[in-house]
Amino acid sequence: MYFNLKHGTNTNLKGEIGEVIAKHHLKDAISTREYWHTIVDKQKISLNQKEFLKDNWKSFDLINLKSLEIFEVKTRKFFNKKLKGIKNKIVITPNFSKLCNKSKDLGFVIRIIEITLFDDWKYGVNIKDFDNNDFCVHKPRLSGWER
Repeated sequence: MYFNLKHGTNTNLKGEIGEVIAKHHLKDAISTREYWHTIVDKQKISLNQKEFLKDNWKSFDLINLKSLEIFEVKTRKFFNKKLKGIKNKIVITPNFSKLCNKSKDLGFVIRIIEITLFDDWKYGVNIKDFDNNDFCVHKPRLSGWER
């Protein structure tokens, strides 16, 4: 049997593969899928930071509680480097953008990990600080009565 990572019944599989690859490259990061948010209670961080992490635990992919780094993993297949502008940008939601800005205000470092999958079983890893300008913020289309 052959399956397509882009289409099919489990469209999250590509993202899950990217998270496993990213976690492999980070030493102290933990996956929010593998741990409950109660792990935050044992950390020496401010009450505001603890509340923020608990409220938004499933909004991020990986967290390093020692260095206060939050990682969002974005996985995609290889794009031609000649693509410019919006076609080569990763799409994020307005809520995620606000969440990143709020976490920065609380003292967290937000990093984006781009995992690029190639056809020959190779992959690329690029870790960079979050910057809204590197992303296309998806604005949902208004329904008929909102236009």
